[in-house]
Amino acid sequence: MTDTLADRAQRYLMASAEEMKKAGLPQYMQARLLRLREMYAYWLQNPRMVDKDIVGVLRQKYGLGLSQAYEDVRCIKICLGNLGRITKDYDRWLFRERCEEGWQMAREAGDAKAFAAVTATYLKGTQLDKEDSTAPDYSSITPQQFVISADPAVAGFKVVPGIIEKAKKLEARYVQEFEEVDNHTTPTP
Repeated sequence: MTDTLADRAQRYLMASAEEMKKAGLPQYMQARLLRLREMYAYWLQNPRMVDKDIVGVLRQKYGLGLSQAYEDVRCIKICLGNLGRITKDYDRWLFRERCEEGWQMAREAGDAKAFAAVTATYLKGTQLDKEDSTAPDYSSITPQQFVISADPAVAGFKVVPGIIEKAKKLEARYVQEFEEVDNHTTPTP
């Protein structure tokens, strides 16, 4: 899937056929957008379905290959936004509705124990019995400042006097030995 397909899907998913024609979309793209629109609506009606389920519907209904079906699902998910978030919000709403039904039944039956049980479930489900978490104020945290240094004492190592000169002498010696070996001569001790 290219970015242009996702852009077109977001722009024309709910557009009429006339709007798509005016935009100059090819016939195959119009057909694909109509397919995406249908599956978009289907997924909204069945929010508990996962990608694999939608891929199965696309393959069965439209005869798509596996990669094409997954490409369509990816495009639909871009249009849907975060479908998992929608499902969680829906579940919260449904939980509250069921609690309301439970309270209503308890009132009608005059059952104080059932009313208390629904209330306890509601408190546990909404976590109203717990303190709101107080996260630290991350805006007040300043990042560590690092300064690059060639001084080994900064890292806690003991400074060896004249180490740079000694390293240069060793490097020159080993370069010379390498050149001698490379020229097929015997290295000098």
